[in-house]
Amino acid sequence: MYKDEEFQGITSLIGRYTKPFDRDKVSKSYGRKHGMSQNEVLSLWQSDQEYGNNLHDAVEDYINDGVLHPDFEEELENFQAAMDQYKLKPIAAEFVIYDEDIKRASMIDVVCEKDGKIVIVDTKTMKNGIKMRSFRGRKMVYPLNHLYDNNYWKYCLQVTTYKDWMERLYGMPVADINYILHLRPEGYKMIPVLPLEKELKLIYEDINESTTV
Repeated sequence: MYKDEEFQGITSLIGRYTKPFDRDKVSKSYGRKHGMSQNEVLSLWQSDQEYGNNLHDAVEDYINDGVLHPDFEEELENFQAAMDQYKLKPIAAEFVIYDEDIKRASMIDVVCEKDGKIVIVDTKTMKNGIKMRSFRGRKMVYPLNHLYDNNYWKYCLQVTTYKDWMERLYGMPVADINYILHLRPEGYKMIPVLPLEKELKLIYEDINESTTV
């Protein structure tokens, strides 16, 4: 068993290949654009983050214990509708996986089963949805500078890493098509993940080079 303090997450690994988020600059710019103070913007972001954390907990309780949280009834109904539409059977939530070699760990939001294979569902709850475009066409950092620096590609890298670990380290067969689930009270959207095995290989090569220098 690993110790949590010895492992970092996948998000911070992928973050090495993206431009730093200037929270102060962006919050001020957003406030000017929408007629809000910077404190109001930061408070809104904090509220959105808490909503996302609480909804993830509600989905976990729903899968593991069949609990329908009254504050998230619409979201959970939409979650079940997505599972039914794509014929997925949820079998675990917040499933912890890790790679001992690179000292990285993460939790898969929802692990499903379909036709004898694992299907990974990464749940996102942001109000504005999954960004397919990047600001002013910004690209990620070398060696991933052929990818646009936006939410979609980051999530694809994240899920591709999950798939690699599940198959290579845990011996679990994972389906070719996995999903990002954008879940809100007003509806849901299942977005197929484009597998990025080539890019994941570049990340591992970069890690190996940095540790041998």
